[in-house]
Amino acid sequence: MHDKDRLALFSARLRAIKDKERIVQVELAQHLKCSPELVSNWMNGKRFPRAEDLVGISQFTGVSIDYLLGISDIETVSESQPSKEHPFYARLWSLDKTEEVEKDSRIIWDATPDFYWVYDDHHWSELIFENITARGCKYYFLYKKTDENDEKVERLTRKLYAKLGDSWKGLAHYVAALPDEFPGWAEHVLYDPIGDNPRCILISGVDFIDFGSQDKDKDVPNLEFTTMMSDAFAKWFKMLWNKRVADSEWIIT
Repeated sequence: MHDKDRLALFSARLRAIKDKERIVQVELAQHLKCSPELVSNWMNGKRFPRAEDLVGISQFTGVSIDYLLGISDIETVSESQPSKEHPFYARLWSLDKTEEVEKDSRIIWDATPDFYWVYDDHHWSELIFENITARGCKYYFLYKKTDENDEKVERLTRKLYAKLGDSWKGLAHYVAALPDEFPGWAEHVLYDPIGDNPRCILISGVDFIDFGSQDKDKDVPNLEFTTMMSDAFAKWFKMLWNKRVADSEWIIT
């Protein structure tokens, strides 16, 4: 099925669910914290929702993501682990799979509303620290401006300086975005954005616990975006990063 055909099917199914369940568009927009106009664009087949909005639609309506995307004709959300292959929109990955990508990448663009994976999760904080200090992986951290995040940036800076001295400045950089510039609630990461195989992943964390398996430590689902979604995220990241970055050496060209 072509992208246009799948978009048409998605919109038709969303409209049918709206009529069947008597869903008010304004209420759906309020649930997703987006504008009613955006919901109208989904209904009218003008655009797809973001991955996190798609999950929100599923939660609000009780209809499975596979049904919304035309992958399945079964409406009800399954109690089992969702399909591992979403051929059009996204694939669900375990944290182990994401770790493989993280360890193999050379450049990482990380848009994070908080630094959970860098600081509060010891395993991932050590992985990122080793990537920077041992492999020379280059990290672009775009984060939501909060006092807590500023403090965590200082903590990582001190740790990197203790290991690398001033040379850490060529491997990790931070740019703070205003809260209203930062959409969504989950972390988005683009691995090797300049390479031949960029991979964009939504690190879902605890927000998706009920959506995943019971093995929360090993199989918290992440979403790997398709090329279309990866391109959209890369454009957003580059625009906001270059708008806020102060060091000209870190401008993304």
